[in-house]
Amino acid sequence: MNSLERRGKMKVWNWSRLLIVIALLVLIAGCAGGEAQPTGAPAATEPPAAAQPTAAPTEATQPTAAQPTAAPTEAAQPAAEGEVDVAQALKATSGKKFSGVTVVVVGVSGDQGEFIKKAAKGWEDATGGTVELNLIPFGELQDKVLAALSAGAFIGDVLNVPAYMDGDLMGGGYIEPVPDEVKQRLEWDDIMPLYQEQTNWGGVTYGYPWDGDIHSMYYRKDLIGDPQNQEKFKAKYGYDLHAPATWEEYHDVAEFFTGDWGDGKQHYGSVELFMRKNQGFHGYVSRATCYAKMPDDKAFFFDPDTMDARINNPGFVQALQDAVDILPYSPPDMLNYGFIENAQAFVGGLVALDIQWADIGTMALDPSMSTIKGKVGFSMSPGCTKTWDSRAGNWVDFPDVNYAPYAAFGGWQNLVPKNAKNKEAAIDLAAYLASPPIMKLASLTGGSGVNPARYSTIKDIDAWVKAGFPGAEDAKAYLDMIQKVQEYPNTVFQLRLPGYVQYQDALELAVSKALSRQASPQEALDEAAREWDGITDRLGRDNQKKLYRQSIGLTD
Repeated sequence: MNSLERRGKMKVWNWSRLLIVIALLVLIAGCAGGEAQPTGAPAATEPPAAAQPTAAPTEATQPTAAQPTAAPTEAAQPAAEGEVDVAQALKATSGKKFSGVTVVVVGVSGDQGEFIKKAAKGWEDATGGTVELNLIPFGELQDKVLAALSAGAFIGDVLNVPAYMDGDLMGGGYIEPVPDEVKQRLEWDDIMPLYQEQTNWGGVTYGYPWDGDIHSMYYRKDLIGDPQNQEKFKAKYGYDLHAPATWEEYHDVAEFFTGDWGDGKQHYGSVELFMRKNQGFHGYVSRATCYAKMPDDKAFFFDPDTMDARINNPGFVQALQDAVDILPYSPPDMLNYGFIENAQAFVGGLVALDIQWADIGTMALDPSMSTIKGKVGFSMSPGCTKTWDSRAGNWVDFPDVNYAPYAAFGGWQNLVPKNAKNKEAAIDLAAYLASPPIMKLASLTGGSGVNPARYSTIKDIDAWVKAGFPGAEDAKAYLDMIQKVQEYPNTVFQLRLPGYVQYQDALELAVSKALSRQASPQEALDEAAREWDGITDRLGRDNQKKLYRQSIGLTD
């Protein structure tokens, strides 16, 4: 199985920066023949501060199935040698020599894990130490790491793992805190606040930042900015066509763009991630956040006092009903779309709107799979004008839009276990990898699995233009969107608890039942909530409550 096939099964391979070296050589991305060429450009790439939702349109007939463009088969290319300032990166380290010392790094099999060895070469050359990889298939990574640490067995000196393992690893007491002097060398204020939070548990910093993951909305700014489309849309819906600010507007825009765009082909309004066991959890939660996350309530998934699941409250139910209602304006086989199929549908010109990871922004630059270079707008995911307050037990109306972006998957980080054999060298290597130059290199390198998590990465507009963006304006719009989501005060972070995979499976099953009309949204989510409560009880309700409260920054 090649790395692209693996990336289609999980959010592990960062194919947004696929073929960067090739992209640098391409002056003009190829466009699909026959595609309609709308004119004009939208006034802004962000939705208005306050939108006026309209009544949901009636359900349309299911459109004919369409075929996304084929995925490329070439392997991802690393950034060119010499792009990283090794001397600057070494300022994050202790400056000590580690001749003859081997640091074992546990990571995920494939390009993402192998990139760590390439990124560490400057550290090896400077210190005399050696980096050895212990790569594990993604589906086995959590079990193998936890089995080893819980038994007191050595598995590695550095663990490159996803954020959802924090509850087990940080909360379980297996990880060495980051020394204060190392944090000072790492220019900690350069790390975006959301990913400072990712590295923290119970007020203690345990993680070395590596990757930032968020869900956002990507839309066809050429189509939305077309004067003819604007005129027709306003005549039908009674308000101006713009990037959707709310899920009600998202529904209208998706309905409007489902059909023939003037090229004789069937197109669709929206593509999302709803596939069970392939990002369905994240696709659904992206819709639920604004309906169920009050700005002044840190909790979202559970009641922080009782640890009862909140996932069947009216906010979550409304989000699932909206997901059911969007299906007529989505590719008919969308429920079988994983990451790569979703990406192909958007960058291949099949759909007008997409809710996805930041990978989409740069995948749209890749001429081997994209027909829409320079035609993409970037925005936070839609918000809501009403939100369910779980504490008061009622809906709260917002005069403006309540946005609640979702840090889906939560990114990856490097951890040093307490039983590391070469702890000092491991801390030194983890600091080197977390340095500004190395994290920027990783974000710009196809196949690394890394999205931006530092301000210095998103402020270097020239580097992103060199990576293939058609100009500074487009690159800045993309990077500004990433910054806005990561700094937004009501952003919901990935669930970080022991038993996460069990919780995920139960919710994805419920979403699947509702979307396939085997159960109503309320019935499906009631069943999932019972499952969540059962999982919590099996794992120990009091301990799960303590860990959940710690994960969202609540203290007892």
